[in-house]
Amino acid sequence: EQEDQRRAELELELHKAKQHAIFAEEMVEQMRLQAEALFKDKQAIRQQNAEMEREMKMMQERVMMAEAAMQDTEQFAEELERARDDLDRDRDALERKRAELHVSEVRLESAEQQADSAGPEAAISVPQDSN
Repeated sequence: EQEDQRRAELELELHKAKQHAIFAEEMVEQMRLQAEALFKDKQAIRQQNAEMEREMKMMQERVMMAEAAMQDTEQFAEELERARDDLDRDRDALERKRAELHVSEVRLESAEQQADSAGPEAAISVPQDSN
């Protein structure tokens, strides 16, 4: 009877040990699956990071190109402003010359009228302008 009882206790312990072993194997399998999932996640994150780095480089290149274009545009705007200033100066100079020409034409007309009223003898003694 003691032997049967001892055998029953040993069988119970064996059964418990088998259950623990099965549980441990299941835990090991779960941990393995978790490790696999983490590895896949890590790979996906690395791939995403690589893609983001490529996008960042492309964005940096676009920013640099845009900055260069802005610099060119600013230079062009400065050159355009200088050209406008030159044009304004040339227009002002042209207006002054027109005014001078008008004054000169008025003087010439006045001189011709005086010469006409003085008679043909006075016209001979008036020196001719070389212009």
